[in-house]
Amino acid sequence: MRITLQRLAQHPDPTFTAEMRPEGYTIASTPSTLTLTGATAAGLFYAAQTVKQLIEQSPNGPILHAADIHDWPAMKYRGLHDDLSRGPVDTLDHASRLPNYGSKMGIDATRKWPAEGFHRPWPSILTMPEEIKSKVDALCKSLGF
Repeated sequence: MRITLQRLAQHPDPTFTAEMRPEGYTIASTPSTLTLTGATAAGLFYAAQTVKQLIEQSPNGPILHAADIHDWPAMKYRGLHDDLSRGPVDTLDHASRLPNYGSKMGIDATRKWPAEGFHRPWPSILTMPEEIKSKVDALCKSLGF
């Protein structure tokens, strides 16, 4: 399978709305190709992250599920939102199998840029010691990953 990354400026797409431009993307699939289009580097990044989520491990090797996708952030500002109006745990009947047990949360832990309005320094990126990497690699290999 061939995967192509392209910028919207070189390959106009009439379905790409103005709302999609800052971070949105499209993924178009055929039996032999996967084309990721974004107006910005952020859009292409999010398209690639979505493709990663479409890969499923199987006994016969990885499977890439094909789909045609048009996606963009639903909220201009993302981060942690905790609605305490119903108590510390949501009471939505579809949130868990038992009432008032468990909760769902999303956290945006991406590194922000000064151009996005975040001027404080970020901590350095954590790195895993080589000894631990080797152990994890060996375990994954023994499990067939």
